Amino acid sequence: MAALTPTQALTPSATITTVSGATSPTAGSTETSSTPGLNLPPISSALPPSLASHLATVRSEAAKHHVEVKRPRVQQFATPASDLATPVNTRDKNGSLRVVTARGDLTGQEELAWIAGGVTAHGNVDCSQTFQFMSNKPAAKRDNMLVCWRTSAERSVVTVMVDMDGNPSLKKSLATVHDHWKKMG
Repeated sequence: MAALTPTQALTPSATITTVSGATSPTAGSTETSSTPGLNLPPISSALPPSLASHLATVRSEAAKHHVEVKRPRVQQFATPASDLATPVNTRDKNGSLRVVTARGDLTGQEELAWIAGGVTAHGNVDCSQTFQFMSNKPAAKRDNMLVCWRTSAERSVVTVMVDMDGNPSLKKSLATVHDHWKKMG
């Protein structure tokens, strides 16, 4: 139940109130839904009837069981990057490494939308372990995760390293960013 309504443009004053009382941005107005305990925008009549029915059921169940509504963080970017390559995922016994490349600037997009401070510069590559995955949850440092990236108007490389022991390799992440950056020419 990560998202209960389709992604729409946000207005700065619009909020929803979750069952736990926390607020977060939402699309459109602050009109309440027919679901008690949740202050959600009404279900759009433009949705197919089967989806509208499904959303109504999900909202009802969420309210009945006092489940907190979680909203993904909104990606902030001027123009979407073109030619986003299929991410490359590698796994080992202790974690994983994901590499995302694109022809264009991924700042504020994809995995870089998670960055919420704690950025350190390592030459021309930035890295962070502080993330915010949902708009109604505070940012937090994740010791087992490291995101490193290099962006320009023409190309971007992002690595996401997860190490289950809490020691993601900065050296390996930086080397991977540099290697893919060179390959993109």
